Amino acid sequence: MSNQDTIDLNGDGNISKVEEQITEDRFKNRRRMAWMAMVSMTIYTAILLTPIIETTRIKALENILDMFYIAMASIVGAYMGFATWARKK
Repeated sequence: MSNQDTIDLNGDGNISKVEEQITEDRFKNRRRMAWMAMVSMTIYTAILLTPIIETTRIKALENILDMFYIAMASIVGAYMGFATWARKK
């Protein structure tokens, strides 16, 4: 399946402006999701490093915090991997 086949959504052999816009919006939304995951990890880390949050609370939520970072890093990693894969295809 070529890149043109993936963009040509209705299979008529012509890529219309609407099909280009749909494909562009899809990649734009994925990029935004990856950026928001990266920003949320940064902000969350900054909040945890301030004296506002007590150390005992951080230790109590340690497992949840680990899962949060793993989930957000997976979103960023998946976006980077699939974007690179799609570019090479």
